[in-house]
Amino acid sequence: MSTAYIYFDESGDLGFDFSKRGTSRWFIVTFLVCANKRLVEKVVSKTFLALPSKVRKRHSGSLHAVSEKSLTRKRMLALLSGKDIQIMALRIDKGKIALPSDYRESILYAGLVQMLLRECIHLVSDDFDSIVFIASRKETNRANKEHFIKTLQAVGTTRDVAIEVVVVPHAFEKGLQAVDFVSWSIFQKYERGDSSYVDLLGDKIIFDEEADKTPPTLSLNLRKGS
Repeated sequence: MSTAYIYFDESGDLGFDFSKRGTSRWFIVTFLVCANKRLVEKVVSKTFLALPSKVRKRHSGSLHAVSEKSLTRKRMLALLSGKDIQIMALRIDKGKIALPSDYRESILYAGLVQMLLRECIHLVSDDFDSIVFIASRKETNRANKEHFIKTLQAVGTTRDVAIEVVVVPHAFEKGLQAVDFVSWSIFQKYERGDSSYVDLLGDKIIFDEEADKTPPTLSLNLRKGS
């Protein structure tokens, strides 16, 4: 048995005011799962080194799909498609979600990630006995961050899988840069109707589902104090 590394990212936003410019219809959480971190890190390094030298000199060194050119995005995705990885995504169409009056964005966020993690463990538990879950450091509220970590660790407890949650800046883990490109490409398919990027990943996507209109775990966890 061995350890699975799960790199996590999300695309879209959790705003529900569609009259507000920039509010997305879809919100997507994405996992990139692998047993060998080094393979993914090499893909990111190779993608960066393929940039023109003039671009590399003024680049931050941390790749973000939204900021890169189409060629770079496609190069990253094509390279990932040749590696031993698995990709999973869970999405919600916000137009179908009925929110309680005390809706909290952080609770919905953690609930969706928890749902996908349960599915992930179900699909890969025969191959791994522990998980290192790696996410970008975006949440500045300490209580929300602690709730997020405890929510994920609770899944491991119920499934008898040890889960270590690591929250670091995007630039610190090349795998986070890789899953950023993956999540961005899936978002383009549903939000923009452009599947040209995600199609490059081929059969690496083993799970891509829309959450039910009122998933039980979301209905339960959306309440304050739950």
